[in-house]
Amino acid sequence: MTCSRRRVAALFDTAEEAFPGVDVVVHAAGALSRGTVADFDLDQLDHAIRINLRGTFIIDQQAARRLRPGVLAVGAKGPFS
Repeated sequence: MTCSRRRVAALFDTAEEAFPGVDVVVHAAGALSRGTVADFDLDQLDHAIRINLRGTFIIDQQAARRLRPGVLAVGAKGPFS
């Protein structure tokens, strides 16, 4: 499963409807493929980048737009960080 802007925005919409606002965002995701660089498939690399970098950015971006002032966002990075 990949992270999409629409799905993340919908999650924040749901939280904002259920609660007075979003105070904390904690997220963790990671994709890891084992093997040597010589044998690493580019599709595996693209998948890891989508999960580890792009997915984290999308969530952090929504958090920056939606979190109430003075609150916290915590992102745990994937295995390539």
